[in-house]
Amino acid sequence: MINRVSLIYSAYKINTIIIMKKLIYIIVSLLISYPTLADSKISVGVDNDFWLGIDQYYTHGWDASYSSNYLYQSFIKYTSTINPYPGMPVVGEITVSQKLFTPTDIDVKEILKGDRPYCSTLFAEFKAHKKGTHRKPSSSTSLMIGIMGPLAMGYETQSWIHSWNSSVDNEPMGWDNQIKNDIILNYAYRGSSPIFKKRYSYLNWGRAFSVGTYDTSIEVFLNTGLQSSPYDSDKIRVSCNLEATAKFPLYDGTLQGGLFTDSPYTIGLKKMEHIVGLGKFETKVHLYGFELLAIYNIISPQFNGADWYSYIRTQITYQF
Repeated sequence: MINRVSLIYSAYKINTIIIMKKLIYIIVSLLISYPTLADSKISVGVDNDFWLGIDQYYTHGWDASYSSNYLYQSFIKYTSTINPYPGMPVVGEITVSQKLFTPTDIDVKEILKGDRPYCSTLFAEFKAHKKGTHRKPSSSTSLMIGIMGPLAMGYETQSWIHSWNSSVDNEPMGWDNQIKNDIILNYAYRGSSPIFKKRYSYLNWGRAFSVGTYDTSIEVFLNTGLQSSPYDSDKIRVSCNLEATAKFPLYDGTLQGGLFTDSPYTIGLKKMEHIVGLGKFETKVHLYGFELLAIYNIISPQFNGADWYSYIRTQITYQF
């Protein structure tokens, strides 16, 4: 019986790898077949709390994306509710991403009651971005399709990271109790409106919402920033952005489990915080088509007994 289960699980993992390869193939095919690569971007980003000396909650994530105007016109516009401004193109984007969530102690094999459950996600996201003006708001929509649970290969990813990193010698022990396999199907909207906008500074307010099996929530936020030589694309551009968000969660699949399966351990809605604060400080450097991004993120407790936590995102983008 155990061998049969192992064979089935191995087959599932192989199928997941095949799906990942097909998604990457689609992105590469779009790059090759695209008639002109003007205004196209490729990005690779990594989220991790290792740089802060911690290993808990949202502990690791990676993503790869491709965006262009052509991508929106070809098919992403059929998944979006955005109405473009006259004469202003909408940018389409495809992202493949994996995210890992763990409790505060990964050396314990048993379930840690009152702590965050293990969870991993693997999904593709189809986005549409509409740029704003000095007076008109910017907005974006996204459709997320994927899986959560063992098929998302969270244990394999974290074990590989720990084996590769010589400063970490512990193998994660509790992934047997992770959120069970379930589907991710989510729709999200984000809009930002200018309060004021000058040549080198700005202040925006925004609103966002998500609905689906991964995240259902409402957000309001403020962001402000400074930027140097914003209208000279032939020189180095440096910008800094500070954003504060109040999030009102209604459903979180990484805490509460999927809609269609029962997991060994979850955190119910009654034990979740009704308001979560999120803050981030972003620094971006643009140099001749390359863009380097670093973001420090901090999140307030998401459930009863949880701690504040933070992580750092790094990203590199190349614009054709």
